[in-house]
Amino acid sequence: MKKKIAILILTFITISCEKYPFLPDKYSEKFIGHWDWFWTSCPNSGYYLWADSTDYSMALILSPKGEFKEYKNDSLILSSDYYIEFDHSYQTSKYYNLITKKDDLKYLIVLYQDSILSISDYPIIDACEVLYRRK
Repeated sequence: MKKKIAILILTFITISCEKYPFLPDKYSEKFIGHWDWFWTSCPNSGYYLWADSTDYSMALILSPKGEFKEYKNDSLILSSDYYIEFDHSYQTSKYYNLITKKDDLKYLIVLYQDSILSISDYPIIDACEVLYRRK
């Protein structure tokens, strides 16, 4: 009996001490980091924009502490805690939803080649796709 209780306690401690409790799996840890904007594509409206053709910069930080920060010209424009969950509407496991806790904003996020982060508003019908490079 004591052995079973000890195992239950150890299991609870292991589960509650997850490194990133706001992430659903090991792969999603790749989203953590500093990301610089380089491209926006809105195909339904015909709007396309390269970052180097503008007079401003945009950046995202997804911190290992679960903080989402968005910057424009190095000025903070959005700050919130966040969590990531699987997007079950796709057949592949590489699609995730990023949800900010402050406003319950929901984004579809995808990582390409571990270095390009794609973010789209949710739902994605008529949504723009914004691409960021890992800094």
